[in-house]
Amino acid sequence: MGLNLQEALVRCSELMEEERCIVLTGGPGWGAQELVDMLVSGEKHWAHRPYYDREILKYAPYNRLLDRLTGRHEQRELDVIIRTLETIRWDGWLVTNGLDMLSDHTKHFFVYLSRNTSRFHVRQIATANSLSSGFSSLLGENSDRIGVVELSRPTDRDVVWYLRERFRDMPGDLVSAVARVSNRNFDAAHYVLGYLSYLGILRDDGTVNLGLYRHFTIPPDAPTLASRIVSHLGDGARQLLLALYISGREYRRVELEAAFGEGFASAVGDLSRLGLARDDGGEIAFNKGPFGDRIVALLGRDAYVRCAQWMVQAGLMNGVPLQARLVAYLRSGNSRALDAEVRENWRLMLRRFTSLTDLMSFIESAMPMVTEESRKLLQTMRCTCLYNSYRYGEALQCFESIDGGSEGALAVADMLIEIGGYKRALETALEVLESERGALAAEASGLCIRALLESGNYREALDASKSALSSRIEDRQALGEITRLKGLAEMGLGMLESAISDLRVALGIFEESFESKGITSTLIDLATAHLSMLDLEGSEEFCRKAIENSFLLGEAERRLQAYSMMVRVCGLALKAEECMEYAVKAQALCNSLGLGGCSDILESAREVLNLVEGRQGELSERALSFLTGGLRDIAKTPLGEALH
Repeated sequence: MGLNLQEALVRCSELMEEERCIVLTGGPGWGAQELVDMLVSGEKHWAHRPYYDREILKYAPYNRLLDRLTGRHEQRELDVIIRTLETIRWDGWLVTNGLDMLSDHTKHFFVYLSRNTSRFHVRQIATANSLSSGFSSLLGENSDRIGVVELSRPTDRDVVWYLRERFRDMPGDLVSAVARVSNRNFDAAHYVLGYLSYLGILRDDGTVNLGLYRHFTIPPDAPTLASRIVSHLGDGARQLLLALYISGREYRRVELEAAFGEGFASAVGDLSRLGLARDDGGEIAFNKGPFGDRIVALLGRDAYVRCAQWMVQAGLMNGVPLQARLVAYLRSGNSRALDAEVRENWRLMLRRFTSLTDLMSFIESAMPMVTEESRKLLQTMRCTCLYNSYRYGEALQCFESIDGGSEGALAVADMLIEIGGYKRALETALEVLESERGALAAEASGLCIRALLESGNYREALDASKSALSSRIEDRQALGEITRLKGLAEMGLGMLESAISDLRVALGIFEESFESKGITSTLIDLATAHLSMLDLEGSEEFCRKAIENSFLLGEAERRLQAYSMMVRVCGLALKAEECMEYAVKAQALCNSLGLGGCSDILESAREVLNLVEGRQGELSERALSFLTGGLRDIAKTPLGEALH
């Protein structure tokens, strides 16, 4: 059950005093934005608003904040963002509106930053219409640093309370009229207030021009309000509104002025006063929301098509997110532009679309509009979507039904490893290795080594990794992965010191890119190698680093591995309370991922706690097997000494 606006204001104020970050959740128009405005009023803050779904620019709120703090507009990588935030020490509130619409990278960094507020001096408030189960679980893991406040569906009383709080001298009948037209929706109320501001009834300081108000009749409902707003828009304002809507991006004022020419200032002024656009001085964007979408729909499909075609000619599609461009070309029937975009950027679609479902839907709609060459590329992308949805059987059939070349063959080999077809995977990857050079050859080598490792052929895997590393590998990611696999082969053969040496080299290579998915895996591998040497302190150190990095990169399954490893390390060290703490976290994460087989973790931790507190004198065979699995001799560990 959610909180009403007044209750949520009290709860959020408490969280702010506790120096916790906040995530406000609730449906569109439920008042999250209005509540945030009240919370940060008088506080040092900067607000970021996403301009299109799942903003593809990674870490957008943090890059935009740093743009304003440094005076330089640029797309920074994660390591630069972290270093700059540490240096600047801003010590203010960053408001991220629509957290659920941002990239996964951004959401994971929101959590990472919330875990380290004393290090970065940035406190955060975010709003979200809804939270995925995975992200909700991630927030739950960090409830000591992040408070989630759920809003209830607003009532007339909530809207009236908000209007009276914000506009102290607003006449009672006007308050009632705004509440009636908004129909318990703050998004609609925003446009009612924008309309009143446009007409001069509501002044910039929040006071009401009673003289104008006496001669004004407020529209009876939201559809009438939308129609009346559209009736006030001239041709220039309509064209600008459609361009902002289609692009889904923010434009620098000079870009739009050059394209629109005379009448631009009047058009952007009208849209800003009506609440349809956000004008931040140098940058302008559509004010996204359901009511704004309704107003755009009233402009008609023909106007949309003409504007999309004009935008291509005017160069306003430059910098527009790939998904927005493709959808605009699709809706406007611009098959030539659509075909060219597919051929040029098909590899990027997987990373740039809101979701796999959206991408699959686009592929199905675009197929009839493009050339045979582009249809083949889209089919390859469809196969990849199936694979990334863990529908391995369908993906395998899909790839085998088309001639995907070497890249398709490597995708098939990767899937075969996932489903246990190691022999066939090895044969497939070897065929590519014999015919290709460069990056594809390096990827094929890595798949060959993986197949050998997974099937327990450690000596062959070691020989294959040495052979691969003897050739020149220019791709740093591939070099790091093959070096890591070499370390795993050495670990499997009991060559632990060599394994640790190679794994450290691999970690250094991965850390060059900072965001590499190989970092967490290698940290866990190093923790495993140190544990095999019964170096509990070394293993714990790498486990903690792996956990922190998994939060940064959003790797839930890797974090589960690290939690499980920490339970083993703490159990062997007889750190009973920490052992139990990580077991509980592992169980919760297991449940959120829908995985079974985690009961051993929690039960083993309970037995360690009972052993330390004297409630039992030995461990069950099941618990002992989990804690010591793969270790030859634990006699010199605290647990071994206690048992003997």
